Amino acid sequence: MTKKEFLAQLRKARGTCVDVFKKEKQKEITLLIEEMAGIETSELGEADFELLVKLFEKVLDAEKRGIVIETLADLTEKKQDFEKQEYFTFMDTVRKALKVFNVYLWGDKGNGKSHFAKTLAKETGREIFVQNYAITPLDFQGFKDIQGRYTYSLLELAYLGGKERKGAVLVLEEMDGYNPNALIFLNSVLEQGYITTSDGEVIKRHPNTTIIACGNTDLLTPSLAYSERNVIDIATADRFLRIKMKNFDYVNKQVAGEYYEQINQKIESLHKTKSVRNFVNIRKGLEAGLDIDFLAERLLTD
Repeated sequence: MTKKEFLAQLRKARGTCVDVFKKEKQKEITLLIEEMAGIETSELGEADFELLVKLFEKVLDAEKRGIVIETLADLTEKKQDFEKQEYFTFMDTVRKALKVFNVYLWGDKGNGKSHFAKTLAKETGREIFVQNYAITPLDFQGFKDIQGRYTYSLLELAYLGGKERKGAVLVLEEMDGYNPNALIFLNSVLEQGYITTSDGEVIKRHPNTTIIACGNTDLLTPSLAYSERNVIDIATADRFLRIKMKNFDYVNKQVAGEYYEQINQKIESLHKTKSVRNFVNIRKGLEAGLDIDFLAERLLTD
């Protein structure tokens, strides 16, 4: 953003946060106005201007979120409180939805969908089963070994209610990457409320079994960014309450811990995507003693 563009945006901006910004940064803003008008005065250095722009962007974001501040010093604390509340409100919404629906969480890669799903699953205290792929219907079915002993599939175990038959949580990872034939089989099982094993046993879905799926697309719209993902039939998509999940910076802070500021500054300076995966991976590298520039070059892909 140029200084001229900044002043143009500042003139258009409205709100209590913007008013606080204008009041506390009046000196810097006046220097820019005089500089643009050609008045000979001390100029605002590039480094100071960049800091001013970043602060202004945070102010606009706070305005958009409905955050109210009395001073700019309140901005960080109020924003953190808002982000925390926003995340827990979202979690509570999904938690309620899981009581009556199969839920499909979708959003950008690495934004914490799987972490979120497993966190909710752990809350229930039930056994968790994670299905990573399904190429054919056989991936949802168990098998007999050469001695005639039957091994249940993850879906069958979930329907049984886990090994203790108290209920279970089945997490379907990257479901929009599953083969269409496998999804048709899954659709049938979800619709019927039972699954018949290859051994002939009919297993009704346990009343305390929850199914939560994750993916990068909404299941119904082709995506250029995720071209290898499948657009699935409406009948299967309708078996899930589809909820889009954004990237929550509150979660980034939780997984990055003491390294958050360092990692966040590096990601911002390179104009890369902030995601839970990026924060986790770089934190692990830093804990191992690796250089952050070395890590950023090899881990930040977009």
